[in-house]
Amino acid sequence: MENKDWGILLTLYDEKNITKAAQILYMSQPALTSKIKHIEQELGVQLIFRDARGIRFTPEGNYMVKKATEMVAQFEIIKNELSGFSNELSGTIEICASHYFTMYRLPKILKLFKQKYPDADFKVMTDWSKNLFSIVNSKKAHIGFVNIDYGGCEQMHMLYEEPVCVTAMEPFELKELVKLPRIEYKRDYILKMQIDKWWRNNFSAPPLISMYVDKITTCREMVSYGLGYGILPEFIIRDIPDIHKAYLFDKNGAKITRKTWMIYNEADFSLPILPIFIEFVKNMQF
Repeated sequence: MENKDWGILLTLYDEKNITKAAQILYMSQPALTSKIKHIEQELGVQLIFRDARGIRFTPEGNYMVKKATEMVAQFEIIKNELSGFSNELSGTIEICASHYFTMYRLPKILKLFKQKYPDADFKVMTDWSKNLFSIVNSKKAHIGFVNIDYGGCEQMHMLYEEPVCVTAMEPFELKELVKLPRIEYKRDYILKMQIDKWWRNNFSAPPLISMYVDKITTCREMVSYGLGYGILPEFIIRDIPDIHKAYLFDKNGAKITRKTWMIYNEADFSLPILPIFIEFVKNMQF
């Protein structure tokens, strides 16, 4: 098998769909199908089979996915160690981050670090915070940026916290919210529990949900067009002119906030530039 074949198997496993996997891999569907058959012939086993829902992996296929994960990770280690021979300030830093952090915070961090260390490279993936801990712990990424503390990581460094606000384009009073249309988005479970508890402490009726959207950024846009109110972190609305906001407080009078941590494992410090990047982020002003 060629090194790129391991990546093909992992993409197939993630997508469970030949068409979607081919698009991600920049291959035609027939070419990908032919490649899979070639790998199966080389190994002498069937790796996948199709059903009405897409593709499923055989036991042999699941075994090969596990080995592909190990091979890809090992190859990245080898590349980074080799680059360290010539320049300890180079290498590829693998980062996983929440969608929110990736859009609103990460680009500035990477740009500033790249200006100081031009030979550094980055590989970035986005996911929900609840999944980022397992990604870092399984060494699929060096560093994670998360909005919820699910625990279980060697090192956690809190970067900042920001208040959570009720936001709308029209003036409002909190007591009116029960009658106003709310735009709701998919959020991490722990933060959702905090907001739901705040609502129960202040209202006897459920919120009037007029719209469910997929991401926080979609909710922000809907709010900015006056289609309803949203409950959002303060930073994301900072550049919306004339927006109205009200902070959320718990029963003890403390602001409800959204914290952001950097998580990592010190065992990954075989890449010399990694601890340099971590200290760089720790010293940033957010």
